[in-house]
Amino acid sequence: MAVRSATTALEALVTAYSMTFDADKAVRAFSRDFPPLAAKLRRALGLDEVPGAPAGYFQANLSDGSTGFFQRRADDCEQAAIATVVGLPMHRVPDLELHVNLFSSNDYEATLAAANATMCAWLAEHHITVRHHPTPPLTGKWIAVTGDLSGFNSHCLVMNGRDVLFDPASLAPGLPGLLGSDWREDFNVAMTIE
Repeated sequence: MAVRSATTALEALVTAYSMTFDADKAVRAFSRDFPPLAAKLRRALGLDEVPGAPAGYFQANLSDGSTGFFQRRADDCEQAAIATVVGLPMHRVPDLELHVNLFSSNDYEATLAAANATMCAWLAEHHITVRHHPTPPLTGKWIAVTGDLSGFNSHCLVMNGRDVLFDPASLAPGLPGLLGSDWREDFNVAMTIE
């Protein structure tokens, strides 16, 4: 019963989000309503919460034996994808809080600059290098950035070669992502992490 009610509420939320003509209002509503519904459904599906993390962080074993970390909100797919690729629990990777910062300032460029500075400092502190590639790598684990790169309308997928290994927006491994990204059509950037 809990799974059915959470699924119905989540489907209604995604439908309302995608059909709203006021994009700003839709993103704010989705950002507010998505986290509790996703957490409720992931708990009902029996997914593991990340040990030692605040409530709402979930993880699952992936087909390659690694651990995938699910995004908690509509704006933290990059945090989840990086955590999945480097093998660190998601709460150990900076939460860029893109929507919170954008909603409070309405300044896309300032929000992006602050997020980039935060992530670059963390990557340097952990001796992690991110390399951007104009074409998708043929082998290995990498992050595909899909969708419109303006206004935080993109999405990160964890790839293994040419296959989607994990979509942090999915409710559970093997289920399609909520954002319906087709990386081959929407591909913009490939990132490898060393």
